[in-house]
Amino acid sequence: NAEWLKLLDQFSEHYYGIRNAISHLATIDCIFSLAAVAKQEGYTRPTVLEEVRQIVIKNGRHPVIDILMGEQEQYVPNSTELHGDGQRVMVITGPNMGGKSSY
Repeated sequence: NAEWLKLLDQFSEHYYGIRNAISHLATIDCIFSLAAVAKQEGYTRPTVLEEVRQIVIKNGRHPVIDILMGEQEQYVPNSTELHGDGQRVMVITGPNMGGKSSY
């Protein structure tokens, strides 16, 4: 019991440093996992331009739906164009279970 309390005291002295290290490791793990899936599935990274305020997605696909549908090729990719000085909002409507949340 005394040894356990001693361990807890020592741990508490370094708690914030350990917590921060674990948080950074978790972030790195997440980034590497996303990079591995992106490479495996042939995804491309976005191009970020400082001078242009727009989002352009050509034939965007939802990665989870894409994997679940597999070889069926029933998933329809979606394209989107939003501009800071033009069209800024899109309203997506449709029936329940019609794919709005995976757009």
